[in-house]
Amino acid sequence: MNLRKRTLITLAVSLLLLVAVLYVISQNLLMGNLTEVQVDSTQKDLETVNDLLFRDLDDLSAIDKQWAMLGEDSFYDKTSQTFNPDALRIFNSTGIDLVIVSSSMDGTVYFKSLNDSENLNDSQTSSSHQDELESYLSQNSFIKSENLSNPFQGILLLPSGTYLISSSPITGSEGNNLILGRYLEIPQNGHLSKIPGLSLNITPFNNGEMVPTFHDVSRDFSYGSPVIIKPVENNTISGYSLLRDGEGRAVFQMKLSENPYIIDKGQETLIYFIFSFLVTGIILGFITLLFLDKIVLSRINDLNNRVQEITKTNDISRRLPVNGSNDEISGLSHGINSLLISLQSSWEEIQQSRKKYRNIFYNTGTAMISTEGDGVISLINSEFENLSGFKKVQVEGIKSWKDFFPEDIKKMTKYSKIRKLNEHLAPRNYEARFLGREGSLKDVYLTVTTVPGTDQFLLSLMDITPLKQSLEEKDALLREVHHRVKNNMQIMISLLNMKARHTSDEEVKSILMESQDRIKSMAMVHDGLYHSPDMIHINLGNYIQRLTTELFRSYGVDSNLIKLVVNVDAVSISIDTAVPCGLLLNELVSNSIKHAFDPSEKGEIRICLSSDEDLSFENLYSPEDSSSPEVQGSSKDSSSLTDERSPPELTLTVWDNGKGLADGFDISKSDTMGMKLIDALVTQLEAKIEFNNSPGACFKIKFKELNYSKRI
Repeated sequence: MNLRKRTLITLAVSLLLLVAVLYVISQNLLMGNLTEVQVDSTQKDLETVNDLLFRDLDDLSAIDKQWAMLGEDSFYDKTSQTFNPDALRIFNSTGIDLVIVSSSMDGTVYFKSLNDSENLNDSQTSSSHQDELESYLSQNSFIKSENLSNPFQGILLLPSGTYLISSSPITGSEGNNLILGRYLEIPQNGHLSKIPGLSLNITPFNNGEMVPTFHDVSRDFSYGSPVIIKPVENNTISGYSLLRDGEGRAVFQMKLSENPYIIDKGQETLIYFIFSFLVTGIILGFITLLFLDKIVLSRINDLNNRVQEITKTNDISRRLPVNGSNDEISGLSHGINSLLISLQSSWEEIQQSRKKYRNIFYNTGTAMISTEGDGVISLINSEFENLSGFKKVQVEGIKSWKDFFPEDIKKMTKYSKIRKLNEHLAPRNYEARFLGREGSLKDVYLTVTTVPGTDQFLLSLMDITPLKQSLEEKDALLREVHHRVKNNMQIMISLLNMKARHTSDEEVKSILMESQDRIKSMAMVHDGLYHSPDMIHINLGNYIQRLTTELFRSYGVDSNLIKLVVNVDAVSISIDTAVPCGLLLNELVSNSIKHAFDPSEKGEIRICLSSDEDLSFENLYSPEDSSSPEVQGSSKDSSSLTDERSPPELTLTVWDNGKGLADGFDISKSDTMGMKLIDALVTQLEAKIEFNNSPGACFKIKFKELNYSKRI
């Protein structure tokens, strides 16, 4: 739905809602007030009718008195017992509908009904009316002499209609009375004649049926009766009042009914007003819509069409027209043009960047591929074509990286999932086996990175198959060198051992034995490197365990007397550090075995290697180790021995609980071969040595792994 339709619907709905609200408010306020006005009007109409009724009675009474004063001969012929025609014409002209002459002497009653054709219903005839009146006069008591002694006026109810009655004594007669009656009807002129649906109905107060009834009525008492208005029902509003006799008794109920013309007129006026308002609103809405269409909607529609056209053609070099008016739509056009200029500039920069990086991607000396989130390869370079043996059209959008790494799918999938969660948790570089077109496997070195803002990966592949073959050959040669060096040293040890067996000089034997141990410590380093995975580093913890165990065996130490406890961390060091460290340990342990204890004396030798700089001497005296007399090993679990670490500083501690060092001992001033060698090895390791003499002898050497400069 476009903006024009929305605006039109909004205006239509707003107008209808406004009309509905206006109608509801008018019904609640205006029509309520009109109802009150209608009630007041009906009450006034009833009061007017009541006043007219008594005026007619007064007028009728005056006519009756005038004719009664003229005497009976003026209007009645006793001989023929008929009414004078001239008098009847006068009666008729003055609105007299009923003439009755009654005699109080013999009870004779003469009567005449006039204007029958005008005042009676069409279904009735003059004769039937005469019969009705005759029947009533013969039965009713109001014509008896005792009721005619004084003038009176009242209302006579007959089935055919309601009559106003006035009676006066006839002058010159003996007990005769002239009774005149006038048919009760609403006047055909004045205000009441204009009221639609106006009707007047008088019924006996104590009997709602229309039966022949006569009662005298009093103006004074009837005027004091309350007026009751019954609300509109069946499109009629009714007013009720009472007519009372001379004693104040209610004898007749007068009901005035009329159409609620004020309410109807107000409703009609309201409808005309609402209709006029609606028509005016439609006209104004149409004019407003035309005005909005001209200054807003058409411009927005044109702006939208041009933007859609730019979107379809992807031509961001186009610009939107800006008219001369300085309004929000012109500002929007300016803003979109500025955005298009910025987009065009950014697009040009992106294109230049894409060209540059594509040039780098295609012309780098390393095979590279770009993969989508599902693993499909979307881009390769020429180096990858050379590495894989496939062409671009055979790979891009067709093959997955899994097709080229069948042996490493599990590992690489795991890394890929980790990399999607956190790029820094997955290894960026690792080796893998690459399957080429001819089915040959190659060793490649992968570098994997993610493309920022996407789920794509960029893989760089370096063929390291020749390098790995060269390294394997080098490793084999180096392993053979270490093995031969160890064997040569073993030959030297054997020669020294043969020489020691053929000499009887104990001092010479001791010197030869010490030389064997020193050579053996170096041979064990080469043996450790021979079995090392990289043939560069040796596990110093394992080496210390093997060396001290071999020294106890070489000196024939009884493990039941002297207990060896080794507590070392698993630390890897290079051969440059391992050889002097082994010789140093050899001298310290040998010194403790030879000089710390007397024959048959029990004791303990502890060796500790730790990267903890705060290791104190007191930690060495803990008697917690009570294991076998052989090498006790590290107090750490076996898994720690495989944890190859290179701490920044190592601490080697050798302690015994024997005799201890001589008073005033100074290693730099000692003249023994062993102490001089220890001092020289400490200097070679660039280490710091501390010694303590309570209890026994304790040497603590702190050193770092040596990092020699390249030798010439």
